[in-house]
Amino acid sequence: LATEPLATEPLATEPLATEPLATIPPPSIGDGDDARASRPTEPLGVLLRPPPTEPPPPSVEPLVEPARLASSELPPRTEPPHVSTALSVTPATHVARDPAGDARAERRRRLRRVVVPLIASHAALAAVVVGLFVGVGRAPKAEAASREPRMVVDERSPLASVAVDPAPVPPLGGCLTGEPRTLARRAQLGPGLDVAVLETGFAVGLASGVTEALGVRVEGSGLRVAETIRVRTPLTVRRVTIDPGRDDDEALDLRLDAEDARTVFAGDNPAFRVVARGGGVMAIPDEKSGMRPRFLWPLPGVRRAAEKEKTPSRPQAQKASLHAKTAARTAQRARVTQPARPAPPPAPEIVRVAPRDEGGAIVAIRRPATLFVGLVDASLTPAGPLVTIFRKGATLGAPAVAQWHGGGVVAWAERPYGEREFDIVVASVTPDENGVPVLGPVRVIGKGMSPTIAAMPDGDLLLAYADGAAGAHRVVARRLTADLEPRGEPLVVSPESVNAGQPVVAVRADGRALVAFFAADRGPSGSVHVTPLACDPGL
Repeated sequence: LATEPLATEPLATEPLATEPLATIPPPSIGDGDDARASRPTEPLGVLLRPPPTEPPPPSVEPLVEPARLASSELPPRTEPPHVSTALSVTPATHVARDPAGDARAERRRRLRRVVVPLIASHAALAAVVVGLFVGVGRAPKAEAASREPRMVVDERSPLASVAVDPAPVPPLGGCLTGEPRTLARRAQLGPGLDVAVLETGFAVGLASGVTEALGVRVEGSGLRVAETIRVRTPLTVRRVTIDPGRDDDEALDLRLDAEDARTVFAGDNPAFRVVARGGGVMAIPDEKSGMRPRFLWPLPGVRRAAEKEKTPSRPQAQKASLHAKTAARTAQRARVTQPARPAPPPAPEIVRVAPRDEGGAIVAIRRPATLFVGLVDASLTPAGPLVTIFRKGATLGAPAVAQWHGGGVVAWAERPYGEREFDIVVASVTPDENGVPVLGPVRVIGKGMSPTIAAMPDGDLLLAYADGAAGAHRVVARRLTADLEPRGEPLVVSPESVNAGQPVVAVRADGRALVAFFAADRGPSGSVHVTPLACDPGL
């Protein structure tokens, strides 16, 4: 449309009489009434502000020139009741602005541009998560009829491939060895080891230090450590014996023995200690049993030595007195006082014991070239005199004993006169019709040392010992028949990388066995290893 500019004439304005205006503080965001009351006031100025005009399209010209508008052309304005209506109107060519308010408004706009999208994104994410949970909770559950046997087998077939393989079946009349494991990194070699059969596995006793004993319970085919007990003493540990307890609820315990004593735990019978000291062998029961100590046997050789000490004859006494006087004069002349040397203490007796099934024990005592073996019943009464096993000219090692066929069996290592290697020898002691122990057959098994022996459920014997060259010993196990003859070849139970020795063995009623041994290092200590065996019980 064609438009013509309107003719405008300047309006004649006369200044109006002005009166002082009421002053109010500029509005601010976040300020309360107290803040507005404390803010300094300033003139209100001109309250009229022309509306912002947008530039028209290029083809359209503005109809009215927004140049100047008189106050009479403006629409009437309703003023707040607290503001005076006497206003001074000036031409709208200039608008007073508040810089601080503009800055706050700009900050609010920027904050809205940042906060609003952030809140919206978090709300959307929360809605998605809530929707997922609601959908999973409301998902229809599978009916019991949908789990058909074929589907179950197909879904669970991978689990069958990781099932534990059954334990290997030992050959008829033989044994299989398991994987050896380290039970203790450091132990004293002198006190040796002890192994006992428990309701749920085995227990191993050792001296972990000079004044500390350690007991370890192992269970399962993997020899998992189920319990550990430590006992400290102010004295030097000479021997550690496992106390398996008489009840299932009774915890594992340890007994510390001297070199010439051993503690016996024979089933439900009270425990007692066998002591070889002072020229005799005694049985000392626990105080809780109410039994009194019993004298078992005199030690052979002590009484004979006492009988040889006869009163010297008169010529011999005169001759001895003359020699004593001559020695006294010589010492007096040289002015040398020679103190009397105390007699060396007697060497402790080497005693080994093993419990019997019906109570009591089998006892073995070592003397040079001789072993003495005896049987004790449940009332701590000796079954007869000691049985003598004499090995002429041979050097004997410490014996190992076990109950067997109502009597006992003893194994030891001996080195014949003039030989350099030791032999493993086994002998049996069985009671006769009157209950008196009698020596049975004596068998040489082969080269080796430090034997240990235990009875099998079917009447056989399980023998373990160390063989090999010096510094490269290994521990082997061998099964013996009722005639003490070897059955099959020896089984190596120690790792090839260690110098092993001093084994001990224990056998359960189901044929499972445990062999514990030392892996010797330099010095008086070494590590302790254990190896499980699965033997045919022959039942």
